[in-house]
Amino acid sequence: MTHLSRNPTGAYAQTPKQRSLWSFLLWPLGVVALIYGISQLVVWISPYDPERTIEKSQLLPPSAQHLFGTDSNGMDIFTRIFAAIENDILLPVAGVITALILGTIAGVYAGFKGKYLDSLASRFTEGLQAIPLFLLGLTIVAALGNGATVLIILIAIVNIPIFFRLSRSTTLPLSNADFVLAARGAGLSDFRIITKHLVPNITVPIVAQFPISCGYGIQVVAGLSFLGIGIPIPSAEWGLMIKDGASILVYGNWWVSFFPGLAILITVIFFHILGRQISRDYQRWIAGRS
Repeated sequence: MTHLSRNPTGAYAQTPKQRSLWSFLLWPLGVVALIYGISQLVVWISPYDPERTIEKSQLLPPSAQHLFGTDSNGMDIFTRIFAAIENDILLPVAGVITALILGTIAGVYAGFKGKYLDSLASRFTEGLQAIPLFLLGLTIVAALGNGATVLIILIAIVNIPIFFRLSRSTTLPLSNADFVLAARGAGLSDFRIITKHLVPNITVPIVAQFPISCGYGIQVVAGLSFLGIGIPIPSAEWGLMIKDGASILVYGNWWVSFFPGLAILITVIFFHILGRQISRDYQRWIAGRS
């Protein structure tokens, strides 16, 4: 099946069918699954329980026995950093996937239908974005309690407006394009026009935004946990670990906060690089098919 697309001269030409949005997300999600698998293997091999105190081992500096040292509770930091990947990477990814699905569906439909629906949905998402993140987090935690599910909901709420505005802004110029008008004239339903003609043409900005939002979600989880409204103690979480070391940093116990902070930095940079790579992969695919 082919789609019509406008070439630089203004004429419409036949181009191969676009790959689906999920085909571009498949390998990044595979990378996340690989990272999670490695983390679980490290935790399984480690002789230390990430949530259990080691007797008489409080605040030990990095050594051959404890590669990243121990924290104020006597827990092995190296093991806890890898155990925290389940909370610090999987939860943001789950929240962003939820936001991507809901935000993209709402954005494409609002951009396609326009008028009052578009205006109402736009004002609603703008209202969500106007609420300070941590105030929103405090409100949701107060209503639902803290935990993994609540963090997924919060990250989804924060990112839905991003994917909504992104998909809406790319759908608006296409809603009255000739190939959409031709599809309407052929009697295709709105659902078929959206799924077969509009969504394939707005894939690249959405898939590029996905890992960037995941990186931001990691910072949200760590920030909320640092404030005590994210993952509860004694679960392994990078923000909690930084909080544990912040008060004793002045006493020279630098490793307690340093290594989890480094883990956040490396992970966020990794997701941003992943976003750029997805965009390049998409552009190379388009060039190869043209």
